[in-house]
Amino acid sequence: MFDRLSYIFNELRPKQLLILAGAAAIIMFSILYIALSNLVLGTQQSANVEPAMREVIVASTDILPMEVIQQGMLERKQVPADDVPAGAVTDMSAIIGSIAKQDIAAGEVVTQDKLHGGFEEAGMAGIIPPDCRAVSVKVSEITGVSGFAKSGNYVDVLLVEKNNTEAKTTMLLQNVLLLGVNNIMMYDEPAASDKKEDSAKKGTKVKGDTPSVATLALLPPDALKLVSAAKIGEIYLMLRPMHPKTAYVGDTDYTLASSGDSGSVGAGGGPSGDVSTSVPAPVTAASSGRPAPAFQPPSSPVTTGVSSSSGGGGPVSAGGFEIIQGDQTIR
Repeated sequence: MFDRLSYIFNELRPKQLLILAGAAAIIMFSILYIALSNLVLGTQQSANVEPAMREVIVASTDILPMEVIQQGMLERKQVPADDVPAGAVTDMSAIIGSIAKQDIAAGEVVTQDKLHGGFEEAGMAGIIPPDCRAVSVKVSEITGVSGFAKSGNYVDVLLVEKNNTEAKTTMLLQNVLLLGVNNIMMYDEPAASDKKEDSAKKGTKVKGDTPSVATLALLPPDALKLVSAAKIGEIYLMLRPMHPKTAYVGDTDYTLASSGDSGSVGAGGGPSGDVSTSVPAPVTAASSGRPAPAFQPPSSPVTTGVSSSSGGGGPVSAGGFEIIQGDQTIR
């Protein structure tokens, strides 16, 4: 076949060879043009195709560490699938109420590693309102509303001062968030209830049944007021209803005075300052102003000698008394 082609080319005239070469060049150019056109067209089509998108949750505002995530802080956004970081949150409802572990800037994709796993991981600091502080006070089964005041409820705080004559009750604080009772914090009540049910079956008592410490969320000035009040009186909690008719009430002081005598009661049942005595009154002075003579028991007559007075005279008995008359002394 190669020999046949060589014979044909040898038989062609120069003019025919030029025509044949030109035709071959045109064909090769056409093939190359078509190939390059298809390549450019494919590149343009690839550039015009939009990348795959994915919906994620981003922060709509700056979120600070230990801040509770609220719905108004988040928004949904479509981002290229290749730009989605690992662990990106796609379900907004799943992280509402979570605690931020670190700063999350506005527009930043929220990821699981930027959030605490729950309030248990964040601890008490995760449930304190941003402008408040947690303060604990001692309560009892009576002053702590018999255990019915649970963490997450709102209470009013009373101060009771008393002495021997009166008792005074003051409404110290109103509408205060109760963060925890004993070792049970907010959002930890279901787990505590399960423990109580298990302990009831076993006949054991779980720590936290009887209220002994109440932890309240207070503004710093109110915290100072509560701590000072706890040193001068007894603290009572009043549990507020879920929907109180009034948020705050007036006339917050009440004093009750004792109905008995103001004096302390003695052992005999009467006032200690009014106890009578059977000891007779002492002898008082005579009405003339001269003292009455003191009582003397009778004695035997005593014979005495004549006094050496200037007038002289015999011995005279006068019942043991000396009578001075002028310049003479009579015994």
